[in-house]
Amino acid sequence: MKILLIGYGKMGRLIEQELLKNGHHLSGILDAEDEWPQFSQAELPDMAIEFTEPPAVFSNIEKCMKAGIPMITGTTGWHNRLEDARLLCEEMNGSLLYASNFSIGVNLWFDLIRDASRRFADLYSYTPSLQEKHHKQKKDAPSGTAVTAAEAFLSENKRFEGWSLDKNENALMVEAIREGDVKGFHELRFQSSFDRISVSHEAFSREGFVQGAVKAAEWLNGEKGFFDFHEVYDKVFNLNNIRE
Repeated sequence: MKILLIGYGKMGRLIEQELLKNGHHLSGILDAEDEWPQFSQAELPDMAIEFTEPPAVFSNIEKCMKAGIPMITGTTGWHNRLEDARLLCEEMNGSLLYASNFSIGVNLWFDLIRDASRRFADLYSYTPSLQEKHHKQKKDAPSGTAVTAAEAFLSENKRFEGWSLDKNENALMVEAIREGDVKGFHELRFQSSFDRISVSHEAFSREGFVQGAVKAAEWLNGEKGFFDFHEVYDKVFNLNNIRE
């Protein structure tokens, strides 16, 4: 495929290496402040992969949809505009796939969270909470992965009205820690006065995110529609619909 890479930070550089390793070609690289290129029909990329900053995401989506370029984005912190993005994608008959995390392990963890949430829903002796740790340079807190995990938990457990970074008996507590060069650690805990049960995911490198993003781009090529990566990750990784 011909890929337009939007964002050239740590993830963008690693994705570039993975794309080339897998035999894909770069149609261009756009970093902050770069002008949007004018593509002829023959030069039009088959796919755009976007890892930028939250304020830039929707503008990048608009440009890709209007140009007829399918797009995947792994940027977090912009999901308050998901409905706008979905409507635009439908209006333009485009292809858009978003994720808070492209790691296969994290998406399996989301499923474990839903299952654990159901099992503990009526066990009031246990208090659930979420903790996430990332490197000091990470700007959003909590992480997009933690937000997705909290939403997955709340979808199966009606004891709480939402999630909060502060202690609130009506909300799932989410703790965000920034230290060192932590690639990503997320843990759901259930604690009682006599024991603690936890379900966690720890990333040792960014390779899982990078490989997942490239596989997602390969899967989206030829598809039409608006996709949440977690809804299709088993197809992307050819896992034979393990969630059924």
